Amino acid sequence: MHLFTVFENKQITRSTQLLTLENAEHERPISFQPGQYAAISFLRRGRFTPDRCFSIVSSPTDQRYLQFSMRVKGRFTKAVAELQKGDEVRVMGPFGGFEYNAATDKKTVMMAGGIGVT
Repeated sequence: MHLFTVFENKQITRSTQLLTLENAEHERPISFQPGQYAAISFLRRGRFTPDRCFSIVSSPTDQRYLQFSMRVKGRFTKAVAELQKGDEVRVMGPFGGFEYNAATDKKTVMMAGGIGVT
């Protein structure tokens, strides 16, 4: 588990939120590849929420920040949209093996729909 704080939380479309987390200075960076996801939780009414998984949308080259994009629809994502700068967020992961390998994936076509594969 890694501890992050909210650096920025903004609505980027009518129904989409971009959550940017900043790695706490004392925490080790999360090493991830494009295509992986992580589980997040945060304090709500004095307790940590259950973990929910989201695709990591930030570049792995800047490990100071971690970004998640999500459609704001349910209770959890509505609560995410209310997070403020400095709020603490727990991150577990990365998970998943949906990764592009330039050495072996010479002929690749990828098609996707929906926000779950950001």
